Order: sequence, then C-alpha cells, then structure tokens
Amino acid sequence: MSPEDWGGLRFALGPAVELLVADWPLHEIWAGEGPGEDPVMPRRTALRVWREGFAVYHAAMDGAEEAALVRLRAGEPFAAVCEVLETPAEAAALLLRWVEDGIIARPGCRPSS
Repeated sequence: MSPEDWGGLRFALGPAVELLVADWPLHEIWAGEGPGEDPVMPRRTALRVWREGFAVYHAAMDGAEEAALVRLRAGEPFAAVCEVLETPAEAAALLLRWVEDGIIARPGCRPSS
C-alpha cells in the first residue's frame, strides 16, 4: 500500500468494542480505592471497552482519542480520523495502540449504511 492510499483507508472496529462516556471516572472506580486515597469525584470520562475471549479490558481516552475513535467507528476515512489529531506521529501511535489492543477488526471496510 502506498502512503497516498492511507488517507482513504477505512477501518472497522471489532464486534466487542464499545465507547463508554460517563459522568464518573469508571476506570478509577473499577480499580478500587486504596486506603488513604482521595475519594473519586465525578467528572466526564470517555473509555474504550473491549473484550478478548472472556477477558474485558478498558482504557481511558483523552478528547483527541475519543474524537478519532468516534470518526473511525462512523466509517470515516483515515484522513478524517487524523484531522482531530495534532501530528502524524500521534495518529501513528494511536493506530498502533488500537491494533495492539485488538480493537481494529479489519482495514478497507466501507461505511455501514
């Protein structure tokens, strides 16, 4: 694949991937509060949640990753996903993380109608 083709590439998320937005930092609540730690306070939090076999994983996302993943899930081309990121290095790192976490099902899909 040539570098020029990357912008038009579309990706599909795996069937066991969800984006979860909550008014509380659920990942901190799930991790549990240790003795002497400050109590968890409400704040908007975006998580990506995915399953691999019977294991469930989650990761907090910053605003840029959330916006990028929303675009990717909507079937937008990789160029549109990258528009919400500041640098090509950030886009490459994010794509690598998603592939390593196994949330990308396949490249080259068409958006769902």
